[in-house]
Amino acid sequence: MQNEGETNIASLFSLGFFYWVPEEIILQSSTKMAVDDIDDEACIAKLVAQYFQMVEPRDLCVPSAEAIVRPAAQTAIYEQMFNETTVWPLPPVSYRTRVLKMIISRIEESISNPEEDV
Repeated sequence: MQNEGETNIASLFSLGFFYWVPEEIILQSSTKMAVDDIDDEACIAKLVAQYFQMVEPRDLCVPSAEAIVRPAAQTAIYEQMFNETTVWPLPPVSYRTRVLKMIISRIEESISNPEEDV
């Protein structure tokens, strides 16, 4: 028999107030970034939180131009926001598409040397 606290948490999950991201994904993505990138890592964490709160894409905290072209940052964003096999529940497809287009646009704008940044 479940106690009352467990029922309340389960109901909050079912209402979409909490999102589960496997701990190993968070650890994998965070360990790939250098210690100097703590601000960028915090920005990615904020971006992920805002994404699941469905903040308007133009108001999202996107990492700096220097950070967003790094493969580690892009992997962290993918694993924590768009990987359909590990992230559940996902926001609606239309919202995900708008956010992804905005992030890709920001990456394209941030590339200064295509041969070096790819």
